[in-house]
Amino acid sequence: MCAAAANVRARACTVGAGAHIRGLGEPSTGAAGWQSYTFRSRRGARDGEAAHAERVADVPTETRRELERRGASMKHVYRETRRGALARLRPGVYAEGEAWRAAGLEERHLALMRAAQNAARSRLVFSHESAAILHGIPLIGAPPERPRIVVPPGSARSSSLVQRTCRSSGDFDVVALGDLLATDLVTTAVDVAASRSTLGGVVAMSHVRRHAGVPPERIRERIDDRRPFRNARAAERALAESTAGSDSPLESLVMVRCADLGFEAPEQQRPIVVGAGEYRLDFAWRDGRIVLEADGREKYEDERILDGRDPHDVLWQEKLREDAIRARVDAFARTTWAEAWAGAPLAETLARLGVPRVRPERPLTR
Repeated sequence: MCAAAANVRARACTVGAGAHIRGLGEPSTGAAGWQSYTFRSRRGARDGEAAHAERVADVPTETRRELERRGASMKHVYRETRRGALARLRPGVYAEGEAWRAAGLEERHLALMRAAQNAARSRLVFSHESAAILHGIPLIGAPPERPRIVVPPGSARSSSLVQRTCRSSGDFDVVALGDLLATDLVTTAVDVAASRSTLGGVVAMSHVRRHAGVPPERIRERIDDRRPFRNARAAERALAESTAGSDSPLESLVMVRCADLGFEAPEQQRPIVVGAGEYRLDFAWRDGRIVLEADGREKYEDERILDGRDPHDVLWQEKLREDAIRARVDAFARTTWAEAWAGAPLAETLARLGVPRVRPERPLTR
């Protein structure tokens, strides 16, 4: 099921080159080739990297030179910026004003990434949260204000426009996602786990295990190969608490909360046969006799998830599914992001269902 948190976006960018500001002509050619790291062009790399990517809306960006080349004087650019038709993202780089204002947090961050690339003299390799957006790894909370990139040791320091991390080329692979470069999927998940909250790390690890089929041994190997590095223990904990059964950040949150609140861990994605069909249960206990489903509003509101389906039809099909499951189990309930985040409401639901507590409670993981 889909998470309800507004700041949780599980989308990946697969946009191609050539996006440009409407009404101002054709785009120019791409940036110069990557020269600092060995570049392995891999689209949909091993273990299903980026294979489940959904599209993030692209906010068109162009440099001042591109605008001038297509006949827009700087006087015209300044005037269009003042009236809101253009948005200045950084010196010499602009976005379509309407698209910028309508964009979400990840779409804006992607535009800043594209602006950084447009202004760079060579190919950038995006990392951490920036790479996560490209790979489709969900983020808990907002992405950083500045795009994050990796650079060879001894390179220039971070600026007000990009945040740089020095790293040797042997520590990771470079992958092409659309027309941008990023650290490989596993490296990106480890970076997110080492730099974000504990819950954010668990969500990232669970996502790559579930949706890209990455085995935990491979993630562990990457952590061990990189030692020593800052917050390695945070990455280890995130891996230890991740699962390969969580379809969404909300499901990862519920699994973490079960551990926080001392409840028995559920079986995830347990199949149940109903008539001629088969359903998957988000969480099940007692051989499938106790069931918890995790739902978010996005499932019924997000156009990208609906994929052209009528929301009312989706809601009706979910009702039929719930009715069929209820007839086959002893106890059934639903939970939301708000309930799981708070902890106490979820604890009340689990206790009412009859889920046993098997360990002492611990502080809620954030």
